[in-house]
Amino acid sequence: EKLLRSSSRADTVHKLLTRGRRSVEQYKADPVPREAIARALECAIHAPNHFLTEPWRFRLLNDEQAARLTELSKFDGTKKLLDNCPQLLVVSIDMSPDGKNDDMEWNVRGLEDHAAASCAIQNMMVSLASQGIGSKWMTGKMGISGEDVLGIFNDVAETEHYMGTFMMGYPKEPMEHMKV
Repeated sequence: EKLLRSSSRADTVHKLLTRGRRSVEQYKADPVPREAIARALECAIHAPNHFLTEPWRFRLLNDEQAARLTELSKFDGTKKLLDNCPQLLVVSIDMSPDGKNDDMEWNVRGLEDHAAASCAIQNMMVSLASQGIGSKWMTGKMGISGEDVLGIFNDVAETEHYMGTFMMGYPKEPMEHMKV
């Protein structure tokens, strides 16, 4: 019986990872509940990270910041995606010289932190998908430099490295019906 429960759980996780999560670009207008975001962030921060550095920074954009990010985008198609997304979040890694990393260098530590933040983002996406919430992680598709994105916030561009913009919301069509 214990093996059966374990197998059922494994099947559920497997289905979620292989068929249940997609990068979503079309969302309903409904906002994502704060509880769902908090749950996803809890999963995100349990990602593996070397020496428990927790280098990731997640910033939920308010309406003014989201409008500014959309305005900065150089591509009309991406502007439309951003404008029609109910919730945007910016992810970065802290590379400040506080004993964790030195001089914003892409040294071994910086690469480990980059990998850890990538794992955190994946955890967040899977958590959201398990709650029926779609997401998409974008980096270069917006045509905006990481420094310009981080410039939306006060004084972080000098100590953080941009990891991407994270879109989330309820998908217009079920994720399992979307093309792989």
